[in-house]
Amino acid sequence: MEVLGQSVNCVTLNTMDTTIRNLDENAYRALKARAALESRPIGELVSDAIRSYLQRPAPDEKTGSLLDWKPVAYGTETTYLSQQIDEILYDDPHGLLRDAELEARGKS
Repeated sequence: MEVLGQSVNCVTLNTMDTTIRNLDENAYRALKARAALESRPIGELVSDAIRSYLQRPAPDEKTGSLLDWKPVAYGTETTYLSQQIDEILYDDPHGLLRDAELEARGKS
C-alpha cells in the first residue's frame, strides 16, 4: 500500500475481548510487570504465549522415538572412531586406557 508517496506494509490482527478465569495470581502479576517493562499490552503477551503453546505437538501426536531410528553405515574407516576420539581426548596415543579397560572386563 502506498500512502503519501511512502510504501507502507499493513498487518491486520483479529482481536477479541474475553475473560479468562482461574489464572495463577502470581503468574499474572509477573506477566503484567513484564508487559509494562516491554511497553506491550498484556493481551499481546497472552496471544504470544498461546501461539507458542499451539506450536508444540498435540499430546496424541507422535513425536518420534529412538526406537524409530535406523542404523546408518558410515564405512569401515570409522570402525574405531570412538576409540580414536578417546585417545585424543584422554591423551592416550597408544590406547593403553582402552587396553586396560578391556582387560578389566575380561576381553583382552
